[in-house]
Amino acid sequence: LSGRLMDVNEIMILCYEEPELVHAVLDKTTGFITEYAKAFKEAGANGVVMAEPLAGLLPPDLVAEFSTQYVKRIVDAIQDAYGSYDGVVINPGAYTHTSIAILDAAKAVGLPMVEVHISKVNEREDFRQVSYIRAACFETVCGLGIGGYRKAIYDLAEKIGL
Repeated sequence: LSGRLMDVNEIMILCYEEPELVHAVLDKTTGFITEYAKAFKEAGANGVVMAEPLAGLLPPDLVAEFSTQYVKRIVDAIQDAYGSYDGVVINPGAYTHTSIAILDAAKAVGLPMVEVHISKVNEREDFRQVSYIRAACFETVCGLGIGGYRKAIYDLAEKIGL
């Protein structure tokens, strides 16, 4: 969402030039997404689809400042799904290859889960061949663009008997 509100390249530059502005945008968008998910849950939804925030694209020197706290909020939201949702469709983006915390949260929740990637990650760089979250998922959908979310939702619905 942050990358839709501000250009991704602009955010990367502003991390150095106006870090307080980037924090404000990331805080607001992370808060919006988690409240959005809570509203769906309160309305009786069986699940919500959320994709990874663009903070996962940061270079290593900025991860601690601009990513860790927002990842923690995502992890907390996944853990909150226990007992509330029937399954999870997740596109962890760059966190696929780096976040054991998201894997641990997914395993702790123990819900059926589908990993989604818009691109064909298996045809990209070597480091993208590692997926921590895959160990908690019954299926991985790659390379179908936005249509991959539809496939993941249908497959998850079939898995849980809807």
